[in-house]
Amino acid sequence: MNILRLPAHPHRLLVLTCLAAASLAGCGSDSADKKPAEPPGAASSAPASAPKSGGEAGTLAVPAGGPETIEDFPIPRGAKIIDLGPAGNMSWQFGIGSPDAATVIAFYKKALTDEGYTVKENVKLTGNPNNIEYDLAFFGKAYGVVDEDDQLIQGTQVTVNDRPIDGLEP
Repeated sequence: MNILRLPAHPHRLLVLTCLAAASLAGCGSDSADKKPAEPPGAASSAPASAPKSGGEAGTLAVPAGGPETIEDFPIPRGAKIIDLGPAGNMSWQFGIGSPDAATVIAFYKKALTDEGYTVKENVKLTGNPNNIEYDLAFFGKAYGVVDEDDQLIQGTQVTVNDRPIDGLEP
């Protein structure tokens, strides 16, 4: 019997953060010299770069502490980027504030495939008792997930790592 049932979406951010931290333990840096981060959910003032030739995409530079295997990551043109906290341990999370998550997810399916990533839809995180499922998982120069998040940010959450995420297989 479930006494307390919480929505699955808010836990995805926590689970991915914990998994990334656990898989990268020992790779951290001294946090004493880091600036305080903006609170999660604060809109970023960093603009995306100019759209690519197709006109559908721009790119967002990977922040310090984020994945070192890539310099930037595609974003839909005109996307409102939501800062989900500081990058660290070669992992980076951001949100795209749009009520139309299906369009954002379709964008990533095409854009990441076009850039040579292996993309899988409706992927379950194995070995997790919460049966967490993501709309997209991607594997290539970087690894991560794209998922609708109607609880925390009311948009789409993107997590990008420079190493495979434990429990996600290509």
